[in-house]
Amino acid sequence: EISLKELLGVLIKRRKVILISFIITTLLSGIYAFLPAFEKQTEYDAVSSIAIIYNYKAPENPEEIGEGYVYYQDRLQGIMIPTIRGYAQSLSILRSIITELEIKDDEGEYIKARKLAEDIKIENQAGSNLLTITVKYKDEKLAADIANKIPDKLIQMAKANPELSNYQINIIDYAIASETKSSSRFLPVAIGMVLGIMLGIFLAF
Repeated sequence: EISLKELLGVLIKRRKVILISFIITTLLSGIYAFLPAFEKQTEYDAVSSIAIIYNYKAPENPEEIGEGYVYYQDRLQGIMIPTIRGYAQSLSILRSIITELEIKDDEGEYIKARKLAEDIKIENQAGSNLLTITVKYKDEKLAADIANKIPDKLIQMAKANPELSNYQINIIDYAIASETKSSSRFLPVAIGMVLGIMLGIFLAF
């Protein structure tokens, strides 16, 4: 039979092993959590939103008004919103944004458009004409500038594209960058403390 008294006796007798294990793992986790070399790079989220509006011209015949409105609303949801959503992440638009905002990597070279596309998410709530543009980037100002530049580019594109002449893009919200929520630095320390005790008990036995 396992005796609880004997187990406690082993832990008390070899308490130095447990204490040393606890101290070592706590120190290592503290170094990982607080040293700049191990610190995770802060990222910022910037969100802007636009509305896509069809300039519906009601026909003279009243009987055709409802039918035409439904047709163009379906066209807006099924074709135009996905199209404009694709334009928002097109490499040509992103390349022009990279050049205008001078977005460069750590080596001073312009970043690749495909790389920037990975940091951009375009969402459309089903049934609405709103597009939400979310940019996640390591620089607070650039995150907001990119999220605000995309709607400007889309508006310019819509004015120059005959297929979009009947559609209007309005900016609803301008982006303001905010720091991405990250876990507390004390969490790795707490985990290290628990692991230290567990490892110490294992070594003691």
